[in-house]
Amino acid sequence: MRDDLIEEIKGEKIWSRKCYGILTLHTIYQASRDRTRGIKWKVDDTAKLLGLSIGYVSESIKLAKAFPKFEGQLEKMTRENALKILKEREFNQ
Repeated sequence: MRDDLIEEIKGEKIWSRKCYGILTLHTIYQASRDRTRGIKWKVDDTAKLLGLSIGYVSESIKLAKAFPKFEGQLEKMTRENALKILKEREFNQ
């Protein structure tokens, strides 16, 4: 199942769906290591697994977690504009 998800993420063209996939994969691996003492699954582990930059994966996870708070509005924007909105919101809080 994980290999299928990895391939799906790598082939996904819609940025918001790619974000959801990255968050899902990251969460699955974190949960699988949850009870393993001293070994935590980190963003850089997900990035290495997918062959993506740590920054891209980190931003994708942030975006996917923010989607519900914006009630579908972020997904309608470009990735760049959605990130800009998130940064503005963080700055104003």
